[in-house]
Amino acid sequence: LVISEEIGTEKPDEKNFLACLSKMKLNSSEVIMIGDDFAKDVIGATRLNIKTFWFDRKNINLQLPENVIKFNNFYQLKELLIENNIRIG
Repeated sequence: LVISEEIGTEKPDEKNFLACLSKMKLNSSEVIMIGDDFAKDVIGATRLNIKTFWFDRKNINLQLPENVIKFNNFYQLKELLIENNIRIG
C-alpha cells in the first residue's frame, strides 16, 4: 500500500508508481496496473512501461498505447488476463 501523502505527490506522478515497485521489490515488467482513471492510472503506468488494463466504464473511444488493454466488465478482465498469460497471486 502506498499513500500519496507518504510520497508527496499524486498519480500520475512517476514517484507513486516507483514507490509501489520499490515496496514490492519488482520492476515494471513484473507487474500490471488495473485502473479506472485514464489520466491517473493509465498515463502514470504507461510512463514506466507497465502493462495496463483500463476499466473504461463509459466506453470512451481513445487511441491507446500498445501496452494498454481496455475492458468494460470484470468477466472480460478475467478473460484478458488469461489471454495475456497473466497469473495473479
